[in-house]
Amino acid sequence: MLIGPRSTLNTHTLVRKSTLGADCSVSPNTTIDSSCIFDEVRIGANCDLRECIIGRDVHIADGVKIGRGALIGNGVRIGKGAQIPDYARVGRERWRAEDDDEEEEEDEEESEEEKGE
Repeated sequence: MLIGPRSTLNTHTLVRKSTLGADCSVSPNTTIDSSCIFDEVRIGANCDLRECIIGRDVHIADGVKIGRGALIGNGVRIGKGAQIPDYARVGRERWRAEDDDEEEEEDEEESEEEKGE
């Protein structure tokens, strides 16, 4: 277990086999198991996080459950009582594969316009 500087854990909090970054806060009655939590994360009371990755500047409200293998992107806000399923990806932007290139789409559109003339 590794807990970064200026991070706080409240009473009845269990952190096991996990890493918490700097400036994190964990509210009472929360369990974090086998997870990686980046900097400036706020985790509410009565939460359960297992085998997940939480990005920077994430705010998790009270009563949230985050399933195994879930990835929570930077800056995400998760509301009270939310249930994030196993292996889910939650982010502020739509996920795009690395080979999904907007330039290719623009080239295709230009080609279609030239054919129409």
